[in-house]
Amino acid sequence: GKVQIFQKLNVPTKAVKNMLEIQKDIHIIKKGEKVTATGSELCRLLALKPFSYKLEMKKIWMNGAVLEEDMINISSADILKTFQSHVTSLAALS
Repeated sequence: GKVQIFQKLNVPTKAVKNMLEIQKDIHIIKKGEKVTATGSELCRLLALKPFSYKLEMKKIWMNGAVLEEDMINISSADILKTFQSHVTSLAALS
């Protein structure tokens, strides 16, 4: 159960009124490290969502030419709108 997950991560806990109390601050996941299955499970149990994703445009291919990042003049909103349009088109094909 939950107690074993905390023990596996060396998280000191104490039972208080039918609940587990974490006894000290801990780092579950550190930046740059691979997320383990146990760390992921602990985040899920604690309802933590420590992940974020972003799309960075480095180069773009347009009409046979490759444009570098500094030549691209497109807003994030336009990128998102185009991406969503293509996802919708792909979903319609399935």
